[in-house]
Amino acid sequence: MNADNVRRFTGGPKRSFEVRRRNEPEDDFEQQSSTRIGYQPFQRTPVADYPHSITSNASADSGSTPTPSTPSLRTFAPPAYFLPKKRWYFITTLRILLLSLTYFLAQVDKFLISYYSKPITASLHLAPSQYAQILSYWTGVVYIPASILIAWFADYQTCRVKLLAFLAGFWSLCVVCQGLAQNHRHMLLARMGMGIGQAGSEALSVSLISDLAAWPEVFLGESVLYVAIYLGDAVAGRIALAFETTGIPKWDSAMKCTGMIGIVLASLIMAGVAEPVRQTGLVEVLEMSEEAKDLKRERKSRGFKGSCKRIWIEMSSICRYMIKLQSLWILVLSSAIRHSAANVVGYYMPGYINNIYPSQPSLRETYGLILGATSSLSVLLGGLIACLLWRYTKTWKYHSLPLWIAAVGGLICSVCLICAVFSHTSRSEPTALRVLYSTLTFAIFASETWLGCLSTIITGLLPPDYKTFGFAVCGAMQWMIYSPAPEIIRFSLTNVDPESPRYTRIIQVCLGTIPPVCYFWAGVGFIFAGWGLRRDLEDRDTSSRKSDTRRQLYFVGVFIFFATVVLVLVVLDVRLG
Repeated sequence: MNADNVRRFTGGPKRSFEVRRRNEPEDDFEQQSSTRIGYQPFQRTPVADYPHSITSNASADSGSTPTPSTPSLRTFAPPAYFLPKKRWYFITTLRILLLSLTYFLAQVDKFLISYYSKPITASLHLAPSQYAQILSYWTGVVYIPASILIAWFADYQTCRVKLLAFLAGFWSLCVVCQGLAQNHRHMLLARMGMGIGQAGSEALSVSLISDLAAWPEVFLGESVLYVAIYLGDAVAGRIALAFETTGIPKWDSAMKCTGMIGIVLASLIMAGVAEPVRQTGLVEVLEMSEEAKDLKRERKSRGFKGSCKRIWIEMSSICRYMIKLQSLWILVLSSAIRHSAANVVGYYMPGYINNIYPSQPSLRETYGLILGATSSLSVLLGGLIACLLWRYTKTWKYHSLPLWIAAVGGLICSVCLICAVFSHTSRSEPTALRVLYSTLTFAIFASETWLGCLSTIITGLLPPDYKTFGFAVCGAMQWMIYSPAPEIIRFSLTNVDPESPRYTRIIQVCLGTIPPVCYFWAGVGFIFAGWGLRRDLEDRDTSSRKSDTRRQLYFVGVFIFFATVVLVLVVLDVRLG
């Protein structure tokens, strides 16, 4: 195919572009381009550059082969595509929105259970402790092993899209089973199955978006995905109202309808999202080890059977590599502390403000609307800022700004949150409500800019072939750290009447101390992580660093400690239920 044919096929250099992956052999690139569904084979001829590609415009104009420019810091190399710009952006946007919508629907059943709490309790004859158990550790304890194993299998077999579609169909069936539940045991089993289905959703979606979107639009794409978490808070009541308006007033019918929608989305994922080519990462990875390299070559020839030893060696090799990174675990710990603060606020703030302002029946719905809308805007703004900074600047001083924004936002959130918790003190109710709404809005807006940026950085630090598994390991560690906080508070208030002034006072003290302290220390962690992150990005050969046995034992000890805490809380939850 000559240059004129290529120009005719693409519609001219002004509308078309070629995106090449760095350090990619010529033959591999042509083979991948010709075998992808929906793409035509072509010869490598000079075409207009991708707007922020790593290739130089001068090379393209001169007619020679584009040569990569040397960046001051590590950046993703975009995936290999050869499409008109508008079509490529449109298809990628639709795919990301589909993944985000599926991730949102995976959270809807939890909001429906909260909204229909009284009908569910009456229909299934649940005690208060049994209803609390449905939304507690019993449904989350399966998350850790399931998320890690699912993510590993997705990387091992290179089937992220198919596996995500299967999981979406599985948890959709679990939602239908929740609607068919006749007692506490049936509901509990369905919720545990829901936890298994949801376990791989985040890691698979994050990994896919990091390869679907070009760099640095990955920041914005990941932020769009995480809007799904907050969107449920804003529209949960509206969803239930929509079911009632359309003639579906019962909670079990709403569950069944949600499950059917999930099955449709699973089919759309299977049909509309192709398995993307993996991008390179922020950190250059030569190989995990020579042994892992040989095993990877061997498993390609032998398949999946009889590979337990190879799987274990590869997994341990990846974990050793992750431990070598200076910034990764500081980011994970800081994120877990931030999640812990958000969890405590999310569990106890709605009930607390209802107790403080009993004359405002719509206060809880207003709180959910503020939380969902403000958090969504905040996370999108954070992703947009990070995208622009990494696209138009070249120095670390500007690339590290998202971490500083997250740290400063945490400090602002701490102050505003304290003002919101004590807003009713020595004020009339209208004035107190205005203070509550304004301080909550500022607190939430300042505290949620980091989520999409952090997931992008974590996936960029991980080996491209194993980033789904690595992200799942980081997510499991975060879950073990942040999830115990609300449970510990709940266990400490077991013998306290929720309607008593003492209960309200204890919750007020918890909300006024635990989240602000967590936000403060998470901000300090983000600042410290910035220095280690720069070292990781500028180190050209992270895998050659010497392994520190003491550091490995430290991480194993931390993992065992938090795993023990989780198991103890599960046992307490079972006994109290």
